[in-house]
Amino acid sequence: MKNWRGIALYAVLATLISGLFRSPFFDFYNNDNFHFLAAFACVTILIGWGPAIAAVFSWKMFGAQGRSSTLFGAWKGGALIMALAPLVVFGAFGYPNDFGMNAHLAGGILGGLIFLYALGEEIGWRGYMHDALAPKSIWMRAILIGSVWWTWHLFFLTSLEPNYILLTLAIIIPTAFIFSWVISESRSWISAAAFHSVGNIAFMATAINMPQTDRFTVAGTVFGILLTVHHFWKRRISAEIAINS
Repeated sequence: MKNWRGIALYAVLATLISGLFRSPFFDFYNNDNFHFLAAFACVTILIGWGPAIAAVFSWKMFGAQGRSSTLFGAWKGGALIMALAPLVVFGAFGYPNDFGMNAHLAGGILGGLIFLYALGEEIGWRGYMHDALAPKSIWMRAILIGSVWWTWHLFFLTSLEPNYILLTLAIIIPTAFIFSWVISESRSWISAAAFHSVGNIAFMATAINMPQTDRFTVAGTVFGILLTVHHFWKRRISAEIAINS
């Protein structure tokens, strides 16, 4: 099956590219020449966009492979609101820092970087792999994507204890289903990335020097905005189907 060759190429490239820049040779956070936002920008570009780069290579080598999603999906305005939500909410809340930047400006930049990091992942995992696995069921796609995505995350783990590794798998598989459901309904990489960024703000971005309750507040506010937009997105789709039927 042609798609499986593309999927295999994607999985290997995504893991190798992101894994390379997670190695000790590229320790951005402990580089004295970088303050936190500069280090996080390097992580976003070089690690978060590994899956996107791998997706582009696989598209070039094997074609569209069932591609049905795009950057904006069917509603450009809704996608833009979702893309801006992490930036605006984090900017309004502010990110107090020790490198002399205005807290609201730093918050906006951090929110934007978190979204861009998630977008790099989602172009690969949901934009490429979810489409390439069609016409398998959403459950099967989520399990297959989650398994490869879990392997990709092994380079990020702070512990390789078996229980911790299995706990990570137990979190990633349900998360993969949620994001697969989002991309199936919106057909937008931005939409999936926006929801992805909520999890990164609340739970995964532990390098952010903020109290966890503050991160939960930011993540919860962003999540509320995204759910509202997603609700109207579904109503638009239902209305269009009714008109065309």
